[in-house]
Order: sequence, then C-alpha cells, then structure tokens
Amino acid sequence: MLTTASGRKIWIHHDQDCCESVRIEDTQGNWHELIGKVIVEASEDVRSSGPRCSESWTRTTLTFRVDGATVISRWIGESNGYYSESVDIEELTKRGAQ
Repeated sequence: MLTTASGRKIWIHHDQDCCESVRIEDTQGNWHELIGKVIVEASEDVRSSGPRCSESWTRTTLTFRVDGATVISRWIGESNGYYSESVDIEELTKRGAQ
C-alpha cells in the first residue's frame, strides 16, 4: 500500500478468482527507499498473450521513481483466458477525505 503526502491510500493487489493466478514475479530496488520521498514518476506497462486463448498470460510492470531510487515490480497473471489476470490499483481514500 502506498500513502500519499495528503493521506490518500493506494492499494496495489489482485482479487483472486477461480482458475487463475496473479503474483509478483520479481522486484528490483528497495521499497524502503521510497518512504518519505516524492514519487516523480509512476508507470504501468501491460503485455498479454491476447484475449480468449486456451492458455493466457498478462505481464504487468509497475515502476516508481523518486530522486535517487527506482523500484520496479513485475507481476505475472495466468489463466485459461476467461479470468482476469490484471493487477488492481485502487484508491482506498478519496481526495480530501481523512
């Protein structure tokens, strides 16, 4: 979970369903290096094998950059092509809510 300077909470996760798997495959960098720093860049890159395949996969790469550090988190999702393989990025608090 990421917490912004204004108190907004961002949850990065996957809601598990039947017949699919989504997990963190690899992480480069140290999450602790982001604590207390301003994220100057955040990006998401999604690549997949295509819809409705008998065997399907989705690779999601999340990149967070601060001055002097970068964290790259690679996720892999696999299914029979019917279920979600994506990473969910959800704001738990709305802007201005405390």
